[in-house]
Amino acid sequence: MCRMNAAIQVDATMSENQNREENTFFITCPLGVEEILREELAGAGFSFENLTIRSSGVKVSAPLEKILRAIFHLRSADRVYLLLDSQSLEGQEDLYQKFFPFNWKQFSLDKKTFKIYTAFGPHSQKTFVNSLFCSQKLKDAIVDSYQQQGLKRPNVDTKYPQMEFFLYIEKEAIDYRGFLYLDLVGYPLHQRGYRLKQSIAPIKENLAAAMILGFKEKLVSQSLPFVDLMCGQATFLIEAALIKYSLPPTYLKILSYNHKNIRHWSFLHHSWFLENKQLSKEIRAYIESLCLEIKQKLKSFTSQKRDVEFFGLDISSYAIKLAQENIQMACLSSLISVSVGDALKYTPSKKDQGIVFCNPPYGNRLGQEEDLDSFYFDLGEHLKHSFKNYTAYILTSKADLRKKISLRTKSRKQFFNGKIEVRLLEYELF
Repeated sequence: MCRMNAAIQVDATMSENQNREENTFFITCPLGVEEILREELAGAGFSFENLTIRSSGVKVSAPLEKILRAIFHLRSADRVYLLLDSQSLEGQEDLYQKFFPFNWKQFSLDKKTFKIYTAFGPHSQKTFVNSLFCSQKLKDAIVDSYQQQGLKRPNVDTKYPQMEFFLYIEKEAIDYRGFLYLDLVGYPLHQRGYRLKQSIAPIKENLAAAMILGFKEKLVSQSLPFVDLMCGQATFLIEAALIKYSLPPTYLKILSYNHKNIRHWSFLHHSWFLENKQLSKEIRAYIESLCLEIKQKLKSFTSQKRDVEFFGLDISSYAIKLAQENIQMACLSSLISVSVGDALKYTPSKKDQGIVFCNPPYGNRLGQEEDLDSFYFDLGEHLKHSFKNYTAYILTSKADLRKKISLRTKSRKQFFNGKIEVRLLEYELF
């Protein structure tokens, strides 16, 4: 049985060494992004042998303080969970019995609202069937644990909880194992804060960032212009700019924390963090240092004369309006330019080299009824003739549409946009 590491027990006298003891974490990401997240963590200084790929995430063994610092920089992640406990299970009814003895009192849930989310690993859903029922059994264990100790009954809030727990049930050789995690971030990390409104079928920010990380070297070291022919609300343009200039994906939230004391990440509210004076002091100082760096970079974008390096167009004037609002909210107006335009008619002003990106309609999610075959063929021809010496990336879903692009594919990578399987195709244009 794995119990919560002493490093996160509610203890105001915690030592520096305890803060740096290794814990186990599960960092989630979109399906298909696991390897990219692992590379991102390794690049951030985490030991490769301590990073284990799981479906939709990576398990990490690391000191708590190091993970808390990493939260501000992870581009492809969704959530960061701290392992509290794990128990062998035979079925749903075991959940109450096995997790009732856990030290729930340390979280002061009699003074906070909470929420439980349950997910199943491969081959475990047949036995456990209903994730809501499993969450309910764990909730009953928590509530009864408090009431048995004569404490106030904790309350569930499914929309805006103050603490969130994640129960993951995985098939083992003989039985099953339930892993109990504490959510450290609250709102998903893909919610950067620059998207004011949602367009139709938007792609999540962290999925867009994961795709761009695949050609980060080309974007950063070669300092190539980046053109998005169907930019929508400018998600790919903004994420590309953040990657190129090493702005943390959480930079807007860091600024609002520093200026308005808005504590976006849930661990900042947790009693174990607040009562650990040394850890909380170090993390707050780290956020302040990041804030200073961010403000200096944003100031340099407007004070230094530079060519616009990120261009976007979209045939929809409404999409461009959303894009302009998002770019302004992201404080990147001096780097990114967007306008209404037809992808099949746009010709880049710089003829040497660059990156051209396109996320055309898939023909399934948005319910288009028009024939996209000719469009995909025309797109390939336009890229071939108008973007010579560029590298093109096209994100699409259907194989029959991919075949209409009469270009030789250099590489293809599989991702999932929600439940839709997509491929990011790379072409070298000569």
